[in-house]
Amino acid sequence: MKVERSANLGNLSLRRVVLVLTACFLLISASLLFVALHRIGTDVRAACYEATQEFGGDCVEALASYVASGDRTFEERNRVIWALGEIGDARALPALQGLLDGELIGTPCHVRRGICRYSVEKAIALCDGVNIVRWVWWWI
Repeated sequence: MKVERSANLGNLSLRRVVLVLTACFLLISASLLFVALHRIGTDVRAACYEATQEFGGDCVEALASYVASGDRTFEERNRVIWALGEIGDARALPALQGLLDGELIGTPCHVRRGICRYSVEKAIALCDGVNIVRWVWWWI
């Protein structure tokens, strides 16, 4: 009987270890997700603020004007393209689709040398389809 009881205690403590490790993993994963989404929201809001200060209007209109502005560096314009994709508003589609007609850099893309085709296509997909992430980071 003692042997059976010891075996049961061993299984019980193993279950506790697995449960604690699983809980720790989930807590760390949730924390990292929160930090990542917070960072996305902060970066998008910063891009919106900068664009609306210069071009006026609401965020999407100002960012679309910013992208079309020829006096911006490629790095700045690529950052704004990313922000438009994260916002996911269909009003950004004309500005983004207009970029497809220009000269774009393929893979690998260096954001300081030109507009990245992949970034434009991804932003269009996020504005044209379902973008669940934008609803999450907007509230964080």
